[in-house]
Amino acid sequence: MSINLIEGGVNHSTERLAELIWTVDVDLMKFLFGSPENWHRLFAIDWRETEGALSHCNAVVAFEGDKVLGVLIGYRADLSEHLWESTLTRWFEIESPEKAKYLKVAFDKMDRLFPHPGQESFYILDIAVDKSNQKSGVGRKLMEWVMAKAKSRGLFCLELDVEASNPAVGFYKKLGMDIEIETLVPDIAEHHDVGRHLHMKMLID
Repeated sequence: MSINLIEGGVNHSTERLAELIWTVDVDLMKFLFGSPENWHRLFAIDWRETEGALSHCNAVVAFEGDKVLGVLIGYRADLSEHLWESTLTRWFEIESPEKAKYLKVAFDKMDRLFPHPGQESFYILDIAVDKSNQKSGVGRKLMEWVMAKAKSRGLFCLELDVEASNPAVGFYKKLGMDIEIETLVPDIAEHHDVGRHLHMKMLID
């Protein structure tokens, strides 16, 4: 398989990228966005911008020919608050007052689910690989890219959050990531099936 990585491509198909990301943590995505259609719409808006948590500027996409195999979105941890402020402000401005209020409450609860990463870390917000291409080296290539990216910025620690039953946990452990924190928010676990999550971390040689 010939895997090509393209960094920061604003013209990538957001529909396909949003679809991949949705599949990684479906219950959490349903809680935050309600439906795939709503998520796709909001993702496309942020992707086009040069500043925001989901901006194309923070992403690398894996291809084989024209086929999208996977995507990784990440950024310096010390930029996280600023990037999410840009994203949520943008979304709040276009949503109805009712939907904006729901988003604010939902993201406040997600903030409890996801521990804040260390300021000297590179945080992986999303990594998603097409199911038919998992175990084919795509995820490893994306992780190798992010390790090099972090080191180029003077950062020697990677952090991410993952749903506890996700098979990717085993993949991350093989790469050298350790489980640092386990989290559960009872309210969203009981009412939205958003279960236990793991905060994982590794030092980069």
